[in-house]
Amino acid sequence: MIRLIAPFARIRWTDQFPERFLGAKDPAEVEGLRWQDEHQLKMSEGLLELALRRGVPCRQGLLLTRSSLLPLQRYMDARAAHVNALESDRAHGPQFVAGRRFTESTNDAFSSARSAVELVLRHPRDRRIEAHWLALGGSAPATGSPESLEPAAATDHLWKQTPGMRGKANSR
Repeated sequence: MIRLIAPFARIRWTDQFPERFLGAKDPAEVEGLRWQDEHQLKMSEGLLELALRRGVPCRQGLLLTRSSLLPLQRYMDARAAHVNALESDRAHGPQFVAGRRFTESTNDAFSSARSAVELVLRHPRDRRIEAHWLALGGSAPATGSPESLEPAAATDHLWKQTPGMRGKANSR
């Protein structure tokens, strides 16, 4: 599956173009494919930061493979599981699995997923990809913001959809 991230917060996907061809074939070949609107993944600063490092430029935006989105997906899933475990703890009391509190287990998975995302975000943005994105009318989170420079210090906000983020990230 390939996702197309376009300026103005539009995300679409297709399964007509095998991931292994992305980068090996001209991205112009994706123009004629059937694209579906994405309903699970929302535009966020975190998604855009990932795309500015791992995206493949095409005429309509940036293409991302499932594998390039894996750290983000794993983070979102682990975060949701941990939040659910915490809510269950509050509602029903502590849950134990194999002699260990369940929230400890979900916290470990969440921490591991967060570390994987932070590792990706430590790499600088690809200037060629960022220039392409800006030329299409998109904008990127401000360079030098705490979110861009120190993902370890503030990653939670990166994965929440930003209100009013229509192709632009919050300017802080």
